[in-house]
Amino acid sequence: MTLKPLALSLAAGLTLSACSTNPTQSADRALPAGDPSVQIDMVGRYTSGIFDESAAEIVAYHRASGYAYLTNGATGRVNAVRISNLLSEPAVNPYTLSNLADRSDAVPEQVWVADPYMGQRKIMIGGANSLAVHGDLLAIAVENENKVDKGAILFYRLNDQGDTAFVKGVMAGALPDMVTFSPDGRYVLVANEGEPSGDYLIDPEGSVSVIPVTRGIPDDLAIQLNFNGFDDNYHPDIITGNNPDPDYTRLSQDLEPEYITVTPDSRTAFVSLQENNALARISLNDTPSITGLFPLGFKDHGVTENSLDANKDDELAALSTYAGLFGTYHPDTIASYSVNGSNYLVTANEGDAREYFSDAESEAQCKGPLPLGQYDWDEDDGCLVYTDETEIGDVQLDASLTGFDDIADLKINKALGDSDGDGVYEAAYAYGARSFAIFDDIGALLYDSGDLIERITADRFPEYFNTTDNELAIDDRSDNKGPEPEALTLGQLGNRTLAFVGLERMGGFMTFDITDPEAVEFVAYTNHRNYDAAVAATEDGDLTPQAGDLAPEGMQFIPASQSPSGVALLLVANEVSGTLSVYQVQQQ
Repeated sequence: MTLKPLALSLAAGLTLSACSTNPTQSADRALPAGDPSVQIDMVGRYTSGIFDESAAEIVAYHRASGYAYLTNGATGRVNAVRISNLLSEPAVNPYTLSNLADRSDAVPEQVWVADPYMGQRKIMIGGANSLAVHGDLLAIAVENENKVDKGAILFYRLNDQGDTAFVKGVMAGALPDMVTFSPDGRYVLVANEGEPSGDYLIDPEGSVSVIPVTRGIPDDLAIQLNFNGFDDNYHPDIITGNNPDPDYTRLSQDLEPEYITVTPDSRTAFVSLQENNALARISLNDTPSITGLFPLGFKDHGVTENSLDANKDDELAALSTYAGLFGTYHPDTIASYSVNGSNYLVTANEGDAREYFSDAESEAQCKGPLPLGQYDWDEDDGCLVYTDETEIGDVQLDASLTGFDDIADLKINKALGDSDGDGVYEAAYAYGARSFAIFDDIGALLYDSGDLIERITADRFPEYFNTTDNELAIDDRSDNKGPEPEALTLGQLGNRTLAFVGLERMGGFMTFDITDPEAVEFVAYTNHRNYDAAVAATEDGDLTPQAGDLAPEGMQFIPASQSPSGVALLLVANEVSGTLSVYQVQQQ
């Protein structure tokens, strides 16, 4: 199998242009050369054997046994991969099935948990969404079989052989989508997304569960934090849905926690509210509480450093600026670190539209009683009840907005941009910022990578620029969130703090030195996706298992002091290819 070389050239295949009155200063826009002193090499690869079914999503490492644990959405199981086998069986060809041992543990069909009102409660398990490890304790976030009902966290004790012993289940909120430990191990925190039912008739509150852990034993009951205290406040910059129920007014019902990071001192947590384009702050004192909401604002695509390729029809890597076009950050994964006593947040700005489908089986059934429901039938997708997504060509733009004719397919949020409600849009808001960013601990933006990710991928893979994750088609995602930075983790290499940013659609990850949050430096772009179409795709363009690693979803950095090889490792779980790739990271 032939892989294209990973070295970056500085000019091939990239076009920069300007629309409206915004010039692009290409003379001052040379791509960064990267930092060859940081060497990143693939040293192992596990393959689940399940392709394009979410067989490798979230990864967490257990130091004592050398196992990495993976959520497998295809089977509903948790896979365990022995990373320490790398010491005795180094990978010769990372695209062979595996040089790593594999086994899997079943997630139970049901679990009994303590309930403050009912004594005991049975939760029917619908699948594992996330997991985390601290010491010898494994926490798995599982949703309810009915996703709008309360889910649970399953706790297991691990030993140095990688064996698991069930400890207990603890009730969480509706749709627990992410779980993490505080660095000191005193708390387990759970982002309960509270996503509505497919018919949008039931919309549970988004919430955060905080589970105290005492001497390695999790409490029977979680502290359930909700956002009710913010319902009476005015939050015009927090994006909300458009629930078709005319009596629906509560912000707390609309907020959807996605991901949680805890500061290194274990005193504060931050939650990404992805669909709401906001962050929440949690104080982890003796009585944990939500202490603030921070809207993240919007990215101006009318300035040179924020150019983007929004035209999928020209089949070129051509970045432009557009006066009146903005991006919503909508971060998925977030991380935190500290510099000189100050905490900073790092976000992967994926973007996310609201889109809900009912279980109607025919066009005749695709209808409902709610006055604002859309009920749009599609033979492939089924019954669409609600979405906030539309195309820029399907709305009426104000006469002041020009230069948009070539990007009529660009996906925008129809709930934003028409400030006076007259049906004419004074601005357009696209999903995702196509970047990673750094904020301070009150939500102020300190750094945004601008258009750098798209410019580097355009230079690196001009023939497959903005392709999607399960086929090869240039410009396929240019009209919809571009490369989609989604996965993210931080790692310490000597005295440097590195951010690893996974690109869901293009594949691979970019490494940045964020030691100084206001002087970020590009280090490298690493991509072990196979772009050889003759090998990687069928005649129709659909990808095959020979396509390499596709759609990084979860990442974990293992410092050298905890690595089985004595060298820092980066674990990347790739959702579409169903693979776990293991990289060695070292300073030359």
